[in-house]
Amino acid sequence: MTISHELGTFLTVSARRIIDLGSGLSSPVFRRYVADLPAARVWTVDDDASWLSQTATLLRQHDLPTGDLITWPELQREPPGGFDVVFHDLGSIATRVTTLPWVLSHLAPGTPCVLDDTHFRRYWRSVVGLAPQYAVTVTKLTTTADRYGRFSSGVIADTRA
Repeated sequence: MTISHELGTFLTVSARRIIDLGSGLSSPVFRRYVADLPAARVWTVDDDASWLSQTATLLRQHDLPTGDLITWPELQREPPGGFDVVFHDLGSIATRVTTLPWVLSHLAPGTPCVLDDTHFRRYWRSVVGLAPQYAVTVTKLTTTADRYGRFSSGVIADTRA
């Protein structure tokens, strides 16, 4: 499933440094958004190198920059940090559950992180279960207008932690 129109709009408000965990439709959305913003930058990360390559092709087809496309292992070795927003939509729901602790542990205080597809119970339970350990506040974001009743959740690292 792809990012919803509502979520794409929400994520592009006032962000200058974006990390897009899970390439796909979100990648051109973010890159189109920052195209006219001085010093804005997007890092696109995927756990599947072939999918990342397909994303690069998609970006080229739309005359969008293809820099800062990296694999999940590369990100883990050298996380750039300092993001205004984190979008976590990496791989399958199982992959998101597995990678969630790393993502939460790398959030700077006050940085919003959007977790897509938290309508899946397994993922939602992981998010809520890990929140106290990583001192994050969890909020359900708007439900998308599709037949699945999908929703995303926002987390923000406690500024007092």
